[in-house]
Amino acid sequence: MRRFQFVLFIVFATHSLNAQNGDSCVNSIEISAGSYFVDEITGDSFSSNCTELDENNGDLQWYSYTSDQNIYLTVTSDLDSNQNDDTRLHVYDGDCDNLNCVVGDDDGGSLNNGFLSTATFEAIAGVTYYIAWDNFWGNSSFDFELIESDTPPAST
Repeated sequence: MRRFQFVLFIVFATHSLNAQNGDSCVNSIEISAGSYFVDEITGDSFSSNCTELDENNGDLQWYSYTSDQNIYLTVTSDLDSNQNDDTRLHVYDGDCDNLNCVVGDDDGGSLNNGFLSTATFEAIAGVTYYIAWDNFWGNSSFDFELIESDTPPAST
C-alpha cells in the first residue's frame, strides 16, 4: 500500500511541476510583483502579435498574473542586467482559447539602444493577464520585473 501511495505521490508531484513550465498559455507560470529570470524561450507560439510590428511571433515563454484589486502593472526588461539583449513582450487577457491583446512592446526601453521592452497597463481585479516573451529577436536569457503601482507611473 505504501508503495502505491508513493507512486501516486510522484505522479501528482511530476504533473504539478510540469503544469507551470511556461511552455504554453495553459501551462503559464503564475507570478506576482517581483523579478524573474527567463532562461530559454521554447514554448508554443500564438498568432496574435501585440506589438506595433506586423510580424509573426517566435516561440513564447508564458507567465500569468491575476490581481485582487485594480492596479497599474509595469512589465519591463529595461534593466541594467540586460544590456546586450533584445526583447519583445506581449500581454493578453481572455482565456487560453480566446486571447486578446492588451498591450505589447518591442524596443520601447531606454537601455541597450532601446532594444528592451517595457509596458504599463491597468489590471482589473480578478482578470488573469498572460505575459508572453518571444524569441523573435534572439533566445538569450534575460531578467524582467513585474511592478505594481496604485497610480500610473510618470512617463519618461
